[in-house]
Amino acid sequence: MGFLALYAGCTPVRLTRPIIKISLLAPFESALRARAYEALYAVKLALREHNEGGDLSGWLIELVALDWGAPNHVQVRQIEAIAADPDIFQVIVLAPTSEQIALLDTFTSRHLPVVFADIEEPPGGGVSASFAQRYRSVTTTIEPGPLAERVYTLTNFTLSQLEQRIRASSTFSGNFASRGMVSTRASPGPAQRVGHPTP
Repeated sequence: MGFLALYAGCTPVRLTRPIIKISLLAPFESALRARAYEALYAVKLALREHNEGGDLSGWLIELVALDWGAPNHVQVRQIEAIAADPDIFQVIVLAPTSEQIALLDTFTSRHLPVVFADIEEPPGGGVSASFAQRYRSVTTTIEPGPLAERVYTLTNFTLSQLEQRIRASSTFSGNFASRGMVSTRASPGPAQRVGHPTP
């Protein structure tokens, strides 16, 4: 089903750490593959920083990246695979703005928290020097643009929401029953919350 099996962390970790996952859906095998991989490394950077910093109360975050440039029936199978994995607590989707509302319904009907970034937004503008330097520590073959910085911010937003949830709950289990994250659509500015999937 196009699993790329890409995991964040890249540093030795204790095997006893419990695991939760983020899934990234992006058109890795399409004409927009360059933008998909630009976003991929932004997510990997955010997860590596959180894993190294121990920000999530001891939880290790892994990344499961799936190709989203496949035909519709394959996309449905990708979504079903994500829904069947109890360790995935958040989905990040790179998709055109025109498709995001319909996709939001698809994900929330399966109780999958999802955030979106516009894969077709025209490139342009620069990124902060600090972000660019840290991004290059993950990959030296792709230069970060505004999409990368936006996806990085979006990933950190979802992780901060999860951190609050963990700290507020003594029963957080990191599985399907704990999926109570927000669903959002990304904009050029801060992510805008547009819905809450029902646990």
